[in-house]
Amino acid sequence: MASTIDCPSCNRKLRVPDELVGRPVRCPTCGTTFTAMIGVPEAEEIASAPAPLPHGDEAPAPTGGDEFEDRPLSRRRRSPVAAHRGALILTLGIVSIVVCCCHFLGPVAWIMGNNDLREMREGRMDRDGEGTTQAGRICGIIGTVMMILACLSCGLLTVGNLAAAAITNWRGGP
Repeated sequence: MASTIDCPSCNRKLRVPDELVGRPVRCPTCGTTFTAMIGVPEAEEIASAPAPLPHGDEAPAPTGGDEFEDRPLSRRRRSPVAAHRGALILTLGIVSIVVCCCHFLGPVAWIMGNNDLREMREGRMDRDGEGTTQAGRICGIIGTVMMILACLSCGLLTVGNLAAAAITNWRGGP
């Protein structure tokens, strides 16, 4: 059975097992070491508190008594939504614009951005990265347009060179 006592320093309510009553305990909040007494007014508890223990010696913390009496122990639970990938999408989008040989990353950033924004709207992904994801998606669109323009330019240049070579050969030389 556990008893509830107040820490004399921070007034935190602690549940202390009966086997620790009368022994020194340490408050998990403020670190104050005091004697666990039941039914003793606070002034007497403070007066009867032992001196702090030398370095290395620690009083046992009350087992199972580090939660508040008036509310249950809150545990950090894993979030039911997936983490956002906004930084990755933004990086891919920027690289597709800046680095000439990496225009193929534009469609990757665009597609990933669309998928992640849909997941965020449906509540399956963390919305904290929505702005970053949107920026990466836009950079991916720009990188994709640049890739298409580069392919068209190369194609037109190739057709022009082939046409010039064909005309030169048709005339019989340079």
